Amino acid sequence: MAKLFDDPDFHIPGLGFVLTFIILWVVGALATNVVGRSLWQFARETLEGLPLVRTIYAPIQQLMESLTSPGKAGFEKVVLVEYPRIGMWTLGFLAGNVPREDEAAPAHSIFVPTAPNPTTGFMLIVPPEQLRPTDLRVEEALKMIVSAGVAVPPALSLPAEAEEKI
Repeated sequence: MAKLFDDPDFHIPGLGFVLTFIILWVVGALATNVVGRSLWQFARETLEGLPLVRTIYAPIQQLMESLTSPGKAGFEKVVLVEYPRIGMWTLGFLAGNVPREDEAAPAHSIFVPTAPNPTTGFMLIVPPEQLRPTDLRVEEALKMIVSAGVAVPPALSLPAEAEEKI
C-alpha cells in the first residue's frame, strides 16, 4: 500500500473534491457548535479589548447587524432626503431620533449609504419636514444601492415636485 502513495503518477479521480468537501463540512460543524462559538467569542472579546480597534469595531459590528438582521434594532424605515442639494433625492435609512432644544418634533438621524458598498456612507441629522417616507423595505433599498441604481423597486416613487423630465 505504501508503494502506491510513493508513485508520483498515482491519483484517485475526485479525491481532491471529496477531501475539500469533508474539510469544509468539519470546519462548518466546528464553527456552529460550542467550540466554534467559544472561539468566536474569544476573538470578539480580544478585538474589543484593543483600545483603537474597539472604537472602530463596535460601530461597524452594530452597522452590520442593522444591515443584516431585520428583526433587531436597526434601521426603522427607508426615507427620501434631499441630499446633497435641493432637488436631488437620496435614499436614506431612519436610524434614530435626535431631540431638539425647542421641544418641537425631534429631528432624525439618517444614514445615507454610498453605492455600491452600503457599509459606508453619511450620517445626517434632518428635521422631519425635510424627509419623505417611502413604502420600500430595507432589503429593497439595499438591493437598489448595491446595484448602483439599476434594480429600482416598483414601490419607489419620487415626490411630485421632483418629477421632471430628464
